[in-house]
Amino acid sequence: METKQKKPGKLDVDENYDLRLVKTWNPALRWLLTLPAGLIAMLIIQLAYGFIVRRILSNFDEASTVSIIVNCFFLLAKYAMLVVAMTATTPVARAKKKLASIICAIIAAIILCGSTFLVVHFADSINQTMLISTVVASLLGILFGVWHVSTSTSKPLEQE
Repeated sequence: METKQKKPGKLDVDENYDLRLVKTWNPALRWLLTLPAGLIAMLIIQLAYGFIVRRILSNFDEASTVSIIVNCFFLLAKYAMLVVAMTATTPVARAKKKLASIICAIIAAIILCGSTFLVVHFADSINQTMLISTVVASLLGILFGVWHVSTSTSKPLEQE
């Protein structure tokens, strides 16, 4: 009994690690959309976090271990998706996607530094444990995004 092949969607990544939605677009436009695509991916995860997880975490103290672990998990996912979405939008060949992911990781690290600076600068009080753990989780997310792109693009393409 054969199973049906899943039809690829517009938001899927193809065998060359290109986002199907923008694959046929002008390369200059794809370069311009690299950062916005990553930020939209982060926004989608943030909205899911805000609507679902915030309600669950409302029963816990903000500085509790459960809150810190859940926040770290979502920041790891957000920054990994930022790197993956930005890399999938870049109009480079499959062989250069690893380099593109490293460049996207540098951009993500700059975003992380800027957002952390703003939090520290404008916050009335800072939970040092939460700050350190979320920054570490974000950095791990960036590294995970680069690792995911690297392992996905280093595999040989399947011959049909």
